[in-house]
Amino acid sequence: MLFEELLNSENTNDRYDLWKNYREDLTEKIINNFNDILIKKKVKEEKIRRVKDKQLLHQIKDQKGYKPTLAIWGAGGCNDIDIVALSHYFTLILIDDNEKQIKGARSRAKLSESECVCTNLKFWDVWEEEYYLFDALVKDRAPVEDIVIYFDDLVNRMVEIDYSTIPTFDFSVCVGLASQLNSRFMAILYRHKGEPDFYSNNDILTIVDAFDRLNDIAVERMCNCINKLTKYGAMFGYELDSLFIDETDESNKDVIEEIIREKLNEINSVIEESIHIETANEKQNIWQFDINIQGSKQLEKYLMKCELDNPNANSNLICTEALVWPFAIEKSYIMIFRTIDNL
Repeated sequence: MLFEELLNSENTNDRYDLWKNYREDLTEKIINNFNDILIKKKVKEEKIRRVKDKQLLHQIKDQKGYKPTLAIWGAGGCNDIDIVALSHYFTLILIDDNEKQIKGARSRAKLSESECVCTNLKFWDVWEEEYYLFDALVKDRAPVEDIVIYFDDLVNRMVEIDYSTIPTFDFSVCVGLASQLNSRFMAILYRHKGEPDFYSNNDILTIVDAFDRLNDIAVERMCNCINKLTKYGAMFGYELDSLFIDETDESNKDVIEEIIREKLNEINSVIEESIHIETANEKQNIWQFDINIQGSKQLEKYLMKCELDNPNANSNLICTEALVWPFAIEKSYIMIFRTIDNL
């Protein structure tokens, strides 16, 4: 069945060992980022100049008392994040539309339901039937106009969630989800690519443009949901670029590091230049990054809009570090991270 094939293609349990270093680095980054926000919170609430012991999460862990809540959005199989390590500091909420997968991750980690809650908040609720309908449209070579209308109607058919029924979280992590929100549609489209009388290149461009607009709405809805439900801080991670290099091959290490340095220098130079510009329009003009990955470019645009709309907000926009995610042998992603606090 089509839907089962799509779900199976998203199963990354066989990459657990491959992602070991990335998983450890990302988990450490999450702990350190939210520990820093707790320090800001303590300084603000107690009206002090600095905190002597800066390991606040370690203090909470040692006291064995209340632990802050951490929502992991698009958690999947949790192969890229060490939820056992995070459970020492946080009560976890795993959020995914594949509840079987996140419950499997909790079971493998040997965490209880009180330590780790699994749920599907349905903030971007694409029904299983929608994928079969889209597959039928592509298989029958429906007019491109009908596919464009289909994407528009898809949004209209969704029911927005009722925020009043959902508790808030202290912290949120959303890494790699933006590019996955609608990826199943593109997977369906390209599985038919080699068939006779497939769409022309111009037709595909029209479909991709409609898909772009769908992602605009999806990413904005995802981010709005995270921001509304997160009290203190949210960390976003997304693909800046892809590398078709075997990251596990030591001989490629210098090449990869140089590519990362170039990308980070490019993005940070633009960010630093924008800091000294007062008007939103001028900032928008120079804030142009060459991100071609669907979902990631929409997330970058959303975070920039947050900065433009709230110039006095506390946000960590300077990317001083990136991580290489060895997604598969000979294909990696450069991941960058933005942490926005709500203090």
